[in-house]
Amino acid sequence: MLDSAEQPLASSPGKRIKFARVAGRMLLPAMNPAEGSMRLVLDSAASNVLLWRAGDYHASGAAASLIAMDGQRWVSLVHMPLLMVGDQVLHRLDAVVTPPPDEGREDDGLLPAGLFRSIYVSNSETYVKLRR
Repeated sequence: MLDSAEQPLASSPGKRIKFARVAGRMLLPAMNPAEGSMRLVLDSAASNVLLWRAGDYHASGAAASLIAMDGQRWVSLVHMPLLMVGDQVLHRLDAVVTPPPDEGREDDGLLPAGLFRSIYVSNSETYVKLRR
């Protein structure tokens, strides 16, 4: 049951986007017309969309160095013309592409929470509403 403070947020416009939980994190379905469906972890620390991809992406984008908690690695920067997450359409994103840090990942990358003006989360009903 929602208390009176949560009621306006829950009834706000926007599509409910069902999420799965992976290691305590929200995994959202997304779609990029160039690559198809993907599952991205909503991440409050990410500054750019990050995609885990095997193969050589250095040829298709600019190379850069990324420093994370697990050390430094080389990544590719690519332009993503379109990414759809629920009813939110994100245009002209710069994405970081790097090989996955480990095998058997359930996610395809990270989705920065900073891309959205507001995020409503219903943990009990496992959905989010995103607003730009």
